[in-house]
Amino acid sequence: MVLRLHLENGVIGESYLLSFQYSPNAILGALKDALPHIVGLEAFETGKAEAMLYHNSEYFGAGGINKWAAAAINIAMWDTWARSLEQPVWKCGGA
Repeated sequence: MVLRLHLENGVIGESYLLSFQYSPNAILGALKDALPHIVGLEAFETGKAEAMLYHNSEYFGAGGINKWAAAAINIAMWDTWARSLEQPVWKCGGA
């Protein structure tokens, strides 16, 4: 699976998730549930996104498929941030 995050300035960040064909609809559902919670965040607000996703999935469990969705979002945010700065990810600091 490929997750693409689009910024208002046109920058697109990506992450890749290998599900081994296990419950791809469940993973898509977890992503669809999680993505609205990060709308409006800056690409560098990865820590804030992680905390929000953890909090919002608390009732159903922050592990398992929800953790996979959060990880895919986290990686796509890092990629988007790095592309915005025109730098490799390893040169970006954590927020």
